[in-house]
Amino acid sequence: MQPGDSAPNSRRVRKAELWESCKALGLDESCIELRKHSLLLDGHEHSWSHELIGEMILTHIETLRIDTVITFDESGVSEHPNHIAIFDAMAYLSLNHLLPSIIFTNLLWTFDYIPHSMNTTSISIITETYWN
Repeated sequence: MQPGDSAPNSRRVRKAELWESCKALGLDESCIELRKHSLLLDGHEHSWSHELIGEMILTHIETLRIDTVITFDESGVSEHPNHIAIFDAMAYLSLNHLLPSIIFTNLLWTFDYIPHSMNTTSISIITETYWN
């Protein structure tokens, strides 16, 4: 939703992280969209409208005929308000029955700690159907 301008060089780093993540998931680069919106500023001090984000996400879903969405959980990884707003936008779309019926929504769960029996690679992507 935003290239991450809050720290020096973060835009370049975030873009590279996004491309590598999508590549690891097998997504085509033509499906990746990085936006910069005047109402969606990066940083903990900025709030995002879940309605605006929801509209943007829904347009992307419909345009590309997306059937699976992977998003943040309600804690937004590090309680980052921008991440939480993306979760809220997906909840808004789902609870208001605005998503196409074929959408399968997955969450990346936030863990406050890593149990000794797990290493970080075993929890790098953990998903679960949430609203469906």
